[in-house]
Amino acid sequence: ERFSKMIQKSLIVKNASGLHARPASIIVRTLKPLSAEVKLKKKGKIIDARSLLMILSLEVVGGDEVTIIADGPDKERAIEIVYEIINSREEDLYKFTPGCGKKK
Repeated sequence: ERFSKMIQKSLIVKNASGLHARPASIIVRTLKPLSAEVKLKKKGKIIDARSLLMILSLEVVGGDEVTIIADGPDKERAIEIVYEIINSREEDLYKFTPGCGKKK
């Protein structure tokens, strides 16, 4: 059965700003090289995590519970990456943006 292969992981969003344009665009960009099908779920609404507009349409704010659902050959890696981005504080998002590291 197709659904038996899917994996999922839930978390409470810590970033008070939620999933606004910056973390959403980082999710979309980091999923590009992966082949897994990745969805985000909030309160029963499930969207494609590869779409910036769909992520923004979830209107995720700090304190919301979000579930990441993935299927495909690199589903574990996809869930790990998306979880790390969503679980990051605003000031730590630079880690996911090459060339935008903090100055030492």
